Amino acid sequence: MGLIAGAIEQLRMLRHRAHAARLAQIGGGRDAMRQWQLTYGQTVAEGPFRGMVYAPRWGDASALGKLVGSYESELHPVVDDLLQRAPDRIIVIGSAEGYYAVGCARSVPTARIDAFDTDVMARWNTVQLAKDNGVDRRVHVHGEANPDSLAAVLTRGRALIICDCEGYEDILLNPQRTPALAACDMLVELHEQTHEHLGEDLAARFPGAVATFTRSADRHVADYASLTAISEPLRSLALREFRYAQRWLVLRAPTT
Repeated sequence: MGLIAGAIEQLRMLRHRAHAARLAQIGGGRDAMRQWQLTYGQTVAEGPFRGMVYAPRWGDASALGKLVGSYESELHPVVDDLLQRAPDRIIVIGSAEGYYAVGCARSVPTARIDAFDTDVMARWNTVQLAKDNGVDRRVHVHGEANPDSLAAVLTRGRALIICDCEGYEDILLNPQRTPALAACDMLVELHEQTHEHLGEDLAARFPGAVATFTRSADRHVADYASLTAISEPLRSLALREFRYAQRWLVLRAPTT
């Protein structure tokens, strides 16, 4: 990425974080976070990353949901299944502050984690979160993911790719350019605003894999016992993710 393009990307990320921080305060978000942390501290309560130390260091509108364990809860059984396939390497593309990268490092203590993000603050936060959880020796943080940098970390062993890269998945996840992808399990957040049926098109590139799709679902306060630590009018704030309806592609590569 060139200097000018890199500067523009960093500015975009700063504006995004500032907007997320404002969203997080809407209607008492700060009070809800404070109330929950008084009881549970900074440890994730539920989900595949239960027990992870998570200290929000930037404006993340979903930070409380990540601590509660409601964040992307429709993916929890998918993540559990993919991690049980015992990957040797886990590549997180668009790693943000490291929630998935560090969570996966804790869940699969034998795996090497490669976390990619174009945002310098995201990379710094990932490093700090890895240190908080004692997995910093296995979490390797990189800048931009592209076909060459991706190929460089797919050199050996069984790999799992977790990808959220704002539409770049259409270019990046191409086994003709990066043949090692054909042997990878993948969880891909789809950005189909400008490419209708992107998920189906991506799945068609990997005919040997088993492809399934997962959609975002409603969340219910009654499903999360830890929310009783928050006063009733504020409990639903923990479940808000400030996003439109979402779809994910799951690819399970053939086993040998």
